[in-house]
Amino acid sequence: MCPKHYVTYQIKFEPHLAVNSQNIPKETRKNILSIKLSEKKNDWKSVLHYSLLVADLFYNTDDYQRSAAFYEKAINASKLLKDYTTLSYAYSKCASALHSATTDNKVRDLYTALDYHKLSLEIQIKYNIRNDKLDIPREYFAIGLVYLELGELENEKNYYQYSVENFLNCKKAIEKLNDKGRATRKLYAETLLNLGIIWNIHLDDHKKAGKAFEASHKISVEIGDKENLRLICENFGFYYFNNKDYKNALKCYKDNLKMCQEMKLHLEKAQCYCDIGLCYKNLHEYNNALTNFNEYYLLVKDLNLDDHLQKSKILIEETSQAIKESERKKELEVQLNDALKRKDYINEFNILKQLNKTLIFLKHRSSVAKNYKRMLYLCENTPELKHELSELLLQCGTFYNQIKIYSKGYKFLHYLEKKFSGPLVLKADFYKQLAISLENLKKSHDEIERTLENEITIRKSIQDNEGLYNALTNLVRIHKLYNLPVKANEAQERLNMVSLQNTEF
Repeated sequence: MCPKHYVTYQIKFEPHLAVNSQNIPKETRKNILSIKLSEKKNDWKSVLHYSLLVADLFYNTDDYQRSAAFYEKAINASKLLKDYTTLSYAYSKCASALHSATTDNKVRDLYTALDYHKLSLEIQIKYNIRNDKLDIPREYFAIGLVYLELGELENEKNYYQYSVENFLNCKKAIEKLNDKGRATRKLYAETLLNLGIIWNIHLDDHKKAGKAFEASHKISVEIGDKENLRLICENFGFYYFNNKDYKNALKCYKDNLKMCQEMKLHLEKAQCYCDIGLCYKNLHEYNNALTNFNEYYLLVKDLNLDDHLQKSKILIEETSQAIKESERKKELEVQLNDALKRKDYINEFNILKQLNKTLIFLKHRSSVAKNYKRMLYLCENTPELKHELSELLLQCGTFYNQIKIYSKGYKFLHYLEKKFSGPLVLKADFYKQLAISLENLKKSHDEIERTLENEITIRKSIQDNEGLYNALTNLVRIHKLYNLPVKANEAQERLNMVSLQNTEF
């Protein structure tokens, strides 16, 4: 899924022109020279004038780093001249340039951008500067965007809340204007869209997200804003997908695909095929899913996008396997019905065992749980199946751990602890799964440690070096999680010894 589509603002003053150090327009070279001469003469009005000309040119041709450097000159000149109108403009534009620039220290640039946007906003409010009625809402919007990106880069949830606060301030500022013009309504719809995205993806407030998307959609339809409508469809699709409403997600993604085709957005079109395929896959319509994943593959191959190409190959492989497993499921269900008619309990158990492997792959979780319940009954009531009980209980515990219902997983594993009989490799896997349940149920450190040490002892005795390495890694992590540095260091030394042995020839 590709949820990250936030509406951004870049105001273009001139037609796009590709600029690099070799093709800077002659007039711009003259302007740069004028800046240098004016600085020597302390002619700050001229410095300001020419700095803005050069900065705007670089900004509008996407050369954000050089643009920011000349906006900095304009900021300094504006301060000396006490020209607060131009100062607020230069701060805002420099912030946008830093936000857009691709640099080695993106976080540093974002913090500077945040400071500059806030300074611009502060000056506009303090000196009642109103070049454009939307300047203040746009500044709140820009601050919201910077916080949003900082939240993603630094994985800090508070930044998302700050982002929401600024987008809400933008929304309020627009509402105060009481203006029904297209530009105002467009910004309002885009603000609602971004609020919906943050609530949906980062703050898990899906109810608010849904309302924001609906309101943004209504306005975008009324003003005919196709690009915003497309983004709403994409993000509404993601909203439904997250809530496992795959049918409505599919409808949104199909609408998005149609708009991408009309707008000739090739990468976005490729992503649509991927999203549509994922919906079909979750609806267990594997042939339709494969058709869309193949379209995704062909498009990203043409676009030469390596990451997407690798992803498309994995999806095609998984879905092709799902088609085979789906056929296998039908065959096993026929065999199961036959065994049930004949009351052949041993054969029924063996078929259910095979069927559950297929159902787990296909993510038919309720059917898996139902089958395990029947298998447990057969084990406990059929003498010939008693020897299967330990492995079956371990499978049940593992299944519930994998779907994150740890209380049920623990119930089966705890019951198994008293009844275990089976090979050591199975017992090691049992302790591994028991440790997972204990950790996620927030049991005591000592109980988790004891369980992992039991696993480690068995892995060592059967010379399972990979399993031993993983168990020791988990032990180090658990000690750190419970803030026990001495024990963590001791476990790390044991882990290092295993790593060293594995590298010896």
